Amino acid sequence: MKESVAQFTEAAPVRYRPRRVGHVNFFISDLDRSVEFYTKVCGFEITALEPQIGAGFLSNGNTHHDVGMVEVKNYAELAKSRHGET
Repeated sequence: MKESVAQFTEAAPVRYRPRRVGHVNFFISDLDRSVEFYTKVCGFEITALEPQIGAGFLSNGNTHHDVGMVEVKNYAELAKSRHGET
């Protein structure tokens, strides 16, 4: 069964909001889904979206953006190669 952001957000409002995150970058498979998760579940705010290049930037108020995300279309293949699978 595939979990969705809706399952997390329908159950309860956001109770978790990170106070500080050292700048992180994520390679993700779905920009919209990831932005929805980090905003609705984790309480981050969108500072910039660049859908034409599949990128999003989020903040928890410490810096312009504490989280950067870049969508990778061949994510499954990339993950396998990074873990030594062929």
